[in-house]
Amino acid sequence: MGTPMRQAVGAYLEHLRVHSPDKPRTWQRYQAALGHFLRLCGQRRFVEAVTRSDIEAYKQARLFDPAADGMPCGLGPGAEPLDPCLLILPDALAELVGFCL
Repeated sequence: MGTPMRQAVGAYLEHLRVHSPDKPRTWQRYQAALGHFLRLCGQRRFVEAVTRSDIEAYKQARLFDPAADGMPCGLGPGAEPLDPCLLILPDALAELVGFCL
């Protein structure tokens, strides 16, 4: 059995809000990144089941996401994504897994 993804994200964001009140932008960035991940790749029910391929699938989905917050996601074929959520997600997921263990 694992930790349900939505429950873990909610608890982790609350943890950030309570324990880092002087860093509201960190909370906002993590909330956006994890929220997009849940929306685009929410088929994983448990935090412990997320794999590197899920992160890669998220990156691809986010490149073509119509709800990309108006952020440019690339400069063309082969360009690196510019979306800050793509840069934050691996750290956010690693911290989320550590939080749940």
